[in-house]
Formats: sequence, C-alpha cells, structure tokens
Amino acid sequence: MRYELFFWGMLTVVACAAIAGILLGWLRSVRAILGSAVAISAVIATAVSVLHAQSEMAEGRGLSTVASFMFSVVISVAFALLTRRILVRTRVA
Repeated sequence: MRYELFFWGMLTVVACAAIAGILLGWLRSVRAILGSAVAISAVIATAVSVLHAQSEMAEGRGLSTVASFMFSVVISVAFALLTRRILVRTRVA
C-alpha cells in the first residue's frame, strides 16, 4: 500500500507538470517558459514536501521532494517546447 500511494503521487506530479507545460507553451519567449517552469516546479516540490511529511513514508521526504522538482522541470519544459513547436507549425501552415 505504501508504494501504491507513492506511485499515484508521482503520477499526479507528472500530470501536473504536463498540464503546466502545455499552458507554458503559449508564452512568447523561451526565457519566460524556463523561468515559469522552475517556479511551477518549486510549487509542486513544496506541495510534495508538505504532503509527504504527513504520510507514512515520511523518511523519504527529501528524496521525493528533489525528484518531484527535477521531474516537473524536465516534463513541463518538454511539453512547453512541444506545444510551442506545434503552435508555430500550425500558424505557418
């Protein structure tokens, strides 16, 4: 049961990062995308840290916080750049 909750928690982190990345893809510059992705990832990592401290797996709080931050940065930037590329190609066509 412990690892099932961990799995669903990380799935939620990935889903939030993907949604954030799609929304960030509409920003005008790559600099704004990167800055916003780091800010959103910090919020996600803070939420993971707070929620993880209240769970039965509190001993892995630090690792989960760092992992969720790194995952959310990478995933949100990847989705943002993909969204940006799709928007550019559909505007040209």
